[in-house]
Amino acid sequence: MIDDEILDHLRAQGCQKRQHASFFTWHDRSALGKGIAEAGIVADLLGAMEAQGLAEYRSLGASGEEWPDVWLQAPDGTRVPCEVTELVDKAAFPAGPSRPWTTDELVSRVQERISNKATRSIGGSTGVQSILVIHTDEEYLNADNVSVMLTGVHFTKPRTIRRIFLLLSYDPSRGGYRYVELELAA
Repeated sequence: MIDDEILDHLRAQGCQKRQHASFFTWHDRSALGKGIAEAGIVADLLGAMEAQGLAEYRSLGASGEEWPDVWLQAPDGTRVPCEVTELVDKAAFPAGPSRPWTTDELVSRVQERISNKATRSIGGSTGVQSILVIHTDEEYLNADNVSVMLTGVHFTKPRTIRRIFLLLSYDPSRGGYRYVELELAA
């Protein structure tokens, strides 16, 4: 049996207009809720990488701080900061329908997210480089069309970011999450 406080919380969450990608609407936006969601996204990426035979990082969990969102452990044992952000169709706010994305829209919005997240690092622009995970639950962005749309595209590489991954929605027909590691220009 679910107590009344939990039911009230679930009702309040269900009545909200779309403010974030659908993955992020299930939790509250408190530091704890945000940390749980971001650590979950990183776990999904690492699981998708492992499914392809890549075990490059291990999640150490949410940082509990403003930055980074999650700490990873590299194969050599060093801690690597990881920032998580979401890619959302702003035109669909607050409750508009999903729509197909153009290649120009996708590239522009991804570069915008990269530029926004490039402003943070430990030790400034010469400090430890982070991993950036951009998650999207947009209905029309899937492993097939995103791979084609991003073929040959090179994003501007910030000095503060080492690698960038675009994590796509869970795909039941493929039995898991798919991701694309973005190509970065020097």
